[in-house]
Amino acid sequence: MSVTRAELRRAVAAPMMRTVIGVAGGGSTVALADPAELQDSGASDDLWTGAWLHITAGANAGEVRRVTAYDPASGSVTVNRPFARPVDTTSEYELLRLLGPAELHLAIDDTLARCWRRTLAELTSVADGRRRCPLPAWVTRRQQVVEVWERRGAPPRGEHLRAVDWWRLTRGAPGHESPFWIELDHAPGGALLVEGLRPYEALAADQSVTDAPADWVTAGALAYAYRRLRRDAPADDADRYAALQYEAAREFQRLSRLYQPRAVRRVQLGERL
Repeated sequence: MSVTRAELRRAVAAPMMRTVIGVAGGGSTVALADPAELQDSGASDDLWTGAWLHITAGANAGEVRRVTAYDPASGSVTVNRPFARPVDTTSEYELLRLLGPAELHLAIDDTLARCWRRTLAELTSVADGRRRCPLPAWVTRRQQVVEVWERRGAPPRGEHLRAVDWWRLTRGAPGHESPFWIELDHAPGGALLVEGLRPYEALAADQSVTDAPADWVTAGALAYAYRRLRRDAPADDADRYAALQYEAAREFQRLSRLYQPRAVRRVQLGERL
């Protein structure tokens, strides 16, 4: 089941910090009011001071500001610099206490790069009599390569895949975008495909989606976020964040055993790296 970046960001933010998700009741270029979510006569004036106000939809979508003042009586916040347009009732927003959306997105993308899925990719560029070819640029580690296949056959009898008899990994040519190449013992008779473990792609926008399991990404992103908070926190808070980071990292490792594909490569005699 696919999940968006916005859904992942909120899943990461929810357990680690106070967060408000709402729709503005009005405002200006320097203020947002939402009595339904922000009005609280018992709250301190500094409750949301320093928080990130992230407009997620409507007027000023995508803009982020820091909160400089909070009025609990009216349920409004003032920001450090003006928005491009006045905040109105189309403005959907998030208030984030500890980390802004940019840091949360880094945490998500860092985790996606460490989560792999099994995939087949066609090798389109072949050199040296079709016996050497570069692997896709996303192959950066030896253990990502599982098998090399040759696609043969054609309609009406259909296509089929046959494992290449012998291949080995070699280092790519200096300056080439691919760090690894495949070397074969003979020129293939059909199209070549590599079976590999590919990292999930980074998410460029809130509407971008990934098929990575949401709980797996959330756990890894939480570990990243707590590590970031621990780095700059006072000693007492640093110890607390360290404990939370440890628990999130353990959960990420547990889920990695569940979701991360495992592959056993054939022994390729004479392979050297």
